[in-house]
Amino acid sequence: MEDKFEREIEDILNRLDKFPRRGPTYRARRALSSTLTSLHQNIAARMVRLSLSQVMFTGIVLIFVGYFFRAALSNIWYYIVVSGLILFFAAFFISFLGGRRTHGAGQIYWRGRPASAYSSPDSSLAERLLDWCRRRLRRSS
Repeated sequence: MEDKFEREIEDILNRLDKFPRRGPTYRARRALSSTLTSLHQNIAARMVRLSLSQVMFTGIVLIFVGYFFRAALSNIWYYIVVSGLILFFAAFFISFLGGRRTHGAGQIYWRGRPASAYSSPDSSLAERLLDWCRRRLRRSS
């Protein structure tokens, strides 16, 4: 009985020694995959920081470059102009969808301060004008 178990254990161990190992192609694919993943993350992180005005400006530059250098860019100038138009109008359209930027619970900010800090809703126009005049007089003296 013991011989049978020993033979089975040895047989299993022999099969483990012959088990196919991961070759260099697997390691190369894994390295390439991790490199592409990190590249994608870097590009995505930079794209998030782009403002709509930068995208619009890039679209305008592409339009001008494609149009004015169409002799040098014989086959691709049309695609450059079209991609510039798409960028420009997409950014233009998104700017209308964005609306006002708010921080927190829907509070509107202007110049880094809440809009409520500049005037209270209870003050009338005359009170605000008087406050403005008082502030101007304090600055000049």
